[in-house]
Amino acid sequence: MLFVLAFDHRNSFRTGFFGIHGDPTPEQQSQCREAKLVILDGLMHAVNLGLPDGKAGVLVDDEYGAEAVIRARQAGMTVATPVERSGRRELEFEHDPFFESIERLRPDYVKVLVRYNPEADATMNLRQRMKLSEVQEWAAQHGMGLMLELLVPAEAGQTRRVGGEDSRYDLELRPRLTLAAVKELIAAGLSPNLWKLEGMSSRAQYVAIAAEVRSTRPDAGCLVLGRGADEAAVERWLTLAAPVSGFSGFAVGRTIWWEPLRAYYDGRVSRTEAIETISGNYRRLVRVYLQAATS
Repeated sequence: MLFVLAFDHRNSFRTGFFGIHGDPTPEQQSQCREAKLVILDGLMHAVNLGLPDGKAGVLVDDEYGAEAVIRARQAGMTVATPVERSGRRELEFEHDPFFESIERLRPDYVKVLVRYNPEADATMNLRQRMKLSEVQEWAAQHGMGLMLELLVPAEAGQTRRVGGEDSRYDLELRPRLTLAAVKELIAAGLSPNLWKLEGMSSRAQYVAIAAEVRSTRPDAGCLVLGRGADEAAVERWLTLAAPVSGFSGFAVGRTIWWEPLRAYYDGRVSRTEAIETISGNYRRLVRVYLQAATS
């Protein structure tokens, strides 16, 4: 099992966390890089205390987290690094060529996030599938795994069908659309080592997706992502997914580190206290997952 602490956030990190708008100054860039190291130190602290089972991993960007990548690799953690440009509706690569930083940092996994709704514009979806295939081919040629993060945002018509309520979309439409998206991507030749997937409301929905993922690649694994949700929601998603064959851990970020990091930068806690809280949040989710997996 793999338990990934995700902190590859860039655009939301600048704007949402630090309130930086426009091009960041050198001082602001330095602050963003330091913040990534605080998060990593929280994970290091958790690992030093010992995990009951499974392996620790990081998902972190090259823009602010290059040093975190190096330190995590030195500590023997599994490392994934993204290639997509942050915050785009359609998949765009951060660098040209897309593998510029990947080639330099040599993570275990190339991670690519795609917002893919099977009822969205067909031409856009085709462009995205072609880009995903390009990443998959490069990763295979260079001995790296592929981690595909699949988000299924609502289209305008779908939003109207649920009265504009995000919770209804998540409950009534997204699970079916996610399964359809997985099928389309697999049919197009995509075969990631790891799928990073949004939380579902029932175990049957996880079972259906895992079965589809493993229909063409029996060794593929699925990770539950956190989507910045509150702790109760994330724990519910993990509890439902953990017993399902094909699910092999989580990739959770803001739920674990946002609040303690915010408290540190607001001056309400020390750096050490923030690290210890991040560590505790991470270890708690690991325990939740493992308890559900063995129950």
